[in-house]
Amino acid sequence: MMQRLHLLIALLFATNIYAQQEYTVITYIGHHNLDRPAVTEDILYLSPDQKTSYYQLGPYKFTKDLAFPKELGKVIVVQDKSSGNTDQFLYFDFDKGTLHSRVIPWKKPYLIKEPIPTMRWKLHQETKIIDNKTLHKATTTFRGRNYTAWYSLDYPISIGPWKFNNLPGLAFAITEENENYSWYLTDIKKEMLKALPLHHDLNRGAISLKDFSVAFHNEIKLEDRMFSSRLPKDLEIISSKSNSNELFKKQIELTYD
Repeated sequence: MMQRLHLLIALLFATNIYAQQEYTVITYIGHHNLDRPAVTEDILYLSPDQKTSYYQLGPYKFTKDLAFPKELGKVIVVQDKSSGNTDQFLYFDFDKGTLHSRVIPWKKPYLIKEPIPTMRWKLHQETKIIDNKTLHKATTTFRGRNYTAWYSLDYPISIGPWKFNNLPGLAFAITEENENYSWYLTDIKKEMLKALPLHHDLNRGAISLKDFSVAFHNEIKLEDRMFSSRLPKDLEIISSKSNSNELFKKQIELTYD
């Protein structure tokens, strides 16, 4: 009886091992210039055949200044915002040509489905060496912002942080020209996993990018109206500058072409 039990345990263990595959796991530190400067520790999971990927955005850690940190532990954190954005992600399915994004740009979460946007990079001759790795320069314009990427040809991975893709090699650093958004690679390793850590039903409640733009603008306009309704009636507003306009300017995507 005991021998059969040992055999069963061994078979279950072997089945579990063989069900796992070697995934590439890459960590990026993200810098976000929101209403306050914030950093995140994001993780990119890439399937063995590179046909799917999952990018998990970490919780915001608010900082004292806009200085871009290479290591999260060296950031002076003012407030840990461990809720609100802890379930934002991007899921690429390259066979289907679809990208699902779960975002929380203000208070409401949105699940967005769109065709995978192919980024068109201009490759430059300029290179630099960081940690004994030769990095090559590339630039692109995507949805209203200009970006510079530094990538390595030593890693045949075209997928990077956030929505970035179509680079000749793995992105080690990507910076928006005004440094409102930046990402810096801090770790790359292999892990044995059964599947990507995706726990959402992508077929439930997904909307188009265009519908998201309308819904998000309506959410902020409603917030503005509610704020105005709480003000004293005899209060004179000196400035006509809308907080919602400033919020829209801070969004990572300024246009939705």
